Amino acid sequence: MHNQIFIIVMIVLLIAVAFVVFKRLLGDVDAGQPEHVDQRTALDLETPKLSAVEQCCLQTLQQVAGAEYYIRHKLTLGEICPSAKNSQQHVDFSLYGKKDSNVHCVVQLQNPATRHEGDALVETLEQAGIALYLLPRKSSYSILKMRETLQEHLKKPTPSSNEMISTISMQSFRSCPQCQSQMKLKRSTSGSYKGALFWVCAAYPDCDGVELYTDKR
Repeated sequence: MHNQIFIIVMIVLLIAVAFVVFKRLLGDVDAGQPEHVDQRTALDLETPKLSAVEQCCLQTLQQVAGAEYYIRHKLTLGEICPSAKNSQQHVDFSLYGKKDSNVHCVVQLQNPATRHEGDALVETLEQAGIALYLLPRKSSYSILKMRETLQEHLKKPTPSSNEMISTISMQSFRSCPQCQSQMKLKRSTSGSYKGALFWVCAAYPDCDGVELYTDKR
């Protein structure tokens, strides 16, 4: 009889101990979870989102240099240059070599409203020995021209003729003036404009919206 009571008591104690341990472990997980979620949320809030123009430039950079470089966007100048570790100025695109993990060059989209920041950026990167390329803000970027700009840093062979005329364009920045549908970039294969690039309405033939492509838009 005493042995049975003793066994029952031990079982109850074991269950109680197991419950306390489980509850404590569960409490530790719950206590740690909000902090982790908050940190990720804060990080997302601190990193500026890319505009459509910036996304367009990023896609072009990836086409041109993605095989040789990690292309990071919106880093602070302090993250790139130790000499400017306190600077919170954001750099649009930084190209890190996949073989050496060093910053080889920076691509910055020009903004007249923050021209004074651009002067400081030029000076800081020049002192750090990092090449800087200032590009205009456009709705489309030519792969050929981007390749020519970054030629010093590229080792890939010369692209094919089709790749050279390819252009990355944000559809949201090119809508048909007649029906507001998206426009697609196509090359003429005949006639007096053979070989030329045109913006053609995606609703064709219901809509005949066509525009000659230029790099100056």
